[in-house]
Amino acid sequence: MLTPYQLVTSAKGYKFLTSHQIGYEVYFTDITPTFPGVTVKVFSFGFDCLTIPAHIDPSNLPGDTRIGETIAAVLDDFFTSNTDIIVYVPMDTDRKAGLRLRLFDLWWHKYKPLISCQQLERDRYTFTYPDDQFVATMIYRSEVRSEAQAVIYGLESFNEGK
Repeated sequence: MLTPYQLVTSAKGYKFLTSHQIGYEVYFTDITPTFPGVTVKVFSFGFDCLTIPAHIDPSNLPGDTRIGETIAAVLDDFFTSNTDIIVYVPMDTDRKAGLRLRLFDLWWHKYKPLISCQQLERDRYTFTYPDDQFVATMIYRSEVRSEAQAVIYGLESFNEGK
C-alpha cells in the first residue's frame, strides 16, 4: 500500500512537503501540439524540489521512500481518469538527468504493482533535441499503444529533420 505525502493542488499540478520539510511540486504540461495526428493528449511530466531547509545540504538530500510513493500516487490518480500519454524527460541543468531517470525507473518497478491502474505500460527511448541527447520514459495505458508509437515516430521524424 502506498503512503504518499499529502498533496495540495497548485497552479501547475500538486505540491507536497516531506517529513524533512523539503517542498516538491509535481506537474503536467500539455505538449500535444508537438505531435500532429496523435488523437490523445500528450503531457510532459515533471517534478521539482522547490524548498530545502537551510540545515540540509542540497547536494546530499536525505533518502525518503515516500517521495517515490507520492509520485506513484499522482501517476495512479492521473491514469485512473485519463487515457493520455505521459513523457518524462529528466531535467539536466546539472548534468544529472541519467541519475534522475534511473531513480524514476526504480520507482516505476517498485511501485507499479501498488498502482490500481494496472494496464499501464512503459517505454524508454532516446531522442535528440538541438545538440543534446535525452533519454526519456513514456508511460501510457495499453489501449493507446498505437498512439504511443505515433509519439515515438514523431520524435524520430523530428530527429531526421535536424
